[in-house]
Amino acid sequence: MSERELANIVYPDYKNNDVMQPPHQTLLESYLTQTNIVKSPDAMVALRPVKDGARTPGSFGFFANSETFVVSAWNPAGQPTTFAENRQRHKELELSAFEHGWKFEEMVVVGDQNAWFESALWIQDGTLEEIKEFSRSFGQVAFLRIFQNRIGVFSVDEAFESVDLEVELEPLEYPGCPMRLLNTREVCKPQGGPWVHASQLVGAVWHHHREIALALHGCTVC
Repeated sequence: MSERELANIVYPDYKNNDVMQPPHQTLLESYLTQTNIVKSPDAMVALRPVKDGARTPGSFGFFANSETFVVSAWNPAGQPTTFAENRQRHKELELSAFEHGWKFEEMVVVGDQNAWFESALWIQDGTLEEIKEFSRSFGQVAFLRIFQNRIGVFSVDEAFESVDLEVELEPLEYPGCPMRLLNTREVCKPQGGPWVHASQLVGAVWHHHREIALALHGCTVC
């Protein structure tokens, strides 16, 4: 797919898509099951809530004395948006964070079961109220706070009570295959097929967000 074709395709709200992930996942559940990937030139680290009480060695001490935040500008208010529009909004997010004088790093957020991908910033400055207003200004309904080994979901307009869980860190191979939840050197396999409408839809969605995943992550496998 060319850069122009990629830029013009509409990026739906996969958090509400019942083809690529469980159909009854709430907004809060989507934040609590997403993986937040910090990218650097030579390494990647995944941040996510601890599941079933399991912890990795990296989950101790990393955020003991640091309050940081994860903010995205994609799909404001959950509306379908083109990839080009989302990329432009992310650039505006970066510029605004820079103008605030905040230290930040690039992140890629991956939905449960790879159901959706988006860019975000890991902001290492600012107060909770400042980040809440910052998120609201970009049409977001929630943001994440990572503090003292815990990751919390905060509603911008009090749509739900804040929830926080213990956070774990996982080093990832760089970059591996983004369609296989990263950290793997196997080639991904297309889903769906040409047979009936349902299989055609699955195939279209799979190819669509494979292009998004490659644009955001890159791949060293294929």
